[in-house]
Amino acid sequence: LLARSAAMAKPKKDPKIKSDKAQQKAERQAKSSDDSSWPRKILTACGALGAGVAVAALKERQESVEKILPTEEVLALLPKQSPATLWVSHAEHRHEPASKSVACVRREEDIEANSCMPPDTCARYVIDDLAKPHDVAIVRNMLEWLVAEAWGGGAGPPSVVDLHQGSISYKDKFVLLQKLMDFKNLTFTDEQIAAYNSVRDSVHQKARELFEAPGLKAEMSFFSHINSTKAAQNTHDEYWHPHIDTEQYSTFAVTSILYLNEHTTEYDGGAFRFADDDQAAKEPLGGPPGGAWSAVQPKQGRIVMFSSGRENVHHVEPVTAGVRMGLTMAFTCSQAKADSVLAWDGGPGSAALEMEE
Repeated sequence: LLARSAAMAKPKKDPKIKSDKAQQKAERQAKSSDDSSWPRKILTACGALGAGVAVAALKERQESVEKILPTEEVLALLPKQSPATLWVSHAEHRHEPASKSVACVRREEDIEANSCMPPDTCARYVIDDLAKPHDVAIVRNMLEWLVAEAWGGGAGPPSVVDLHQGSISYKDKFVLLQKLMDFKNLTFTDEQIAAYNSVRDSVHQKARELFEAPGLKAEMSFFSHINSTKAAQNTHDEYWHPHIDTEQYSTFAVTSILYLNEHTTEYDGGAFRFADDDQAAKEPLGGPPGGAWSAVQPKQGRIVMFSSGRENVHHVEPVTAGVRMGLTMAFTCSQAKADSVLAWDGGPGSAALEMEE
């Protein structure tokens, strides 16, 4: 990653190119042809042979990646996990979504966010055949690249990248992504922009279908890059606590997570858990730990999707080796909130535009 970071930071410039715009295009092409961009190389080489060969080649490359391991001191800081029933395993491939219906629990404050949601469609889904492997590989590679360019991202385990807001974790704070891109003379490629929006659009349409809510609108989206070798520096780094999305993000109606890399071969731990009884569901409200939980093991390209209210208390198990990468995509019925999230076209994002104003 560091070698790729250095290569991308100093792209070769064609002396014949006069305009800044043409220069930026040449730099994007140079980055696209970088030998370290293995998902793009593999997918391009296998394109004529079909998606199956491409996926097999990507899997072979992933299996050759050594998981980075945390120290005993870092592992000792992680919380102990109560038992959970395995709902969907890493070994399974769901040609049809796995689903569980749950009774909706909506507060008065959630009315606007859920105004387009039917009253009885709260549920949990696990979907394996929605995101295109080609798009997943490009988006995963983009996240790795951005965190590497940010000198490893946050000081704690989770680094967060929000393309719509235009922010990225750096040490103990968020910084403007555009400032980083300008400092290192970097730009996003058309391929990266297309792959990200293709993934987000396909998940958006699936959410509308599964929850019978054609009025659902795209809301906040952000990447998470959880590095098991880093110790939590503050409570915000402790990503493993049970929580309720509508009480953290008041306008969520549906939440989804796309896993970008492979469980077991690239990281251990990091399973997604749902609360299955009252005791487990009360933990984020101040109740004691314990109760019944069901777990979904991640796999590259898998999507977990669920209604965002109290009916779906959830948490992530600590990552105990390697790096877990994901893309969270939320959806809402609130037009005002949807309007506040800029479409992403490779531009600087809303935070940078606010700074300019």
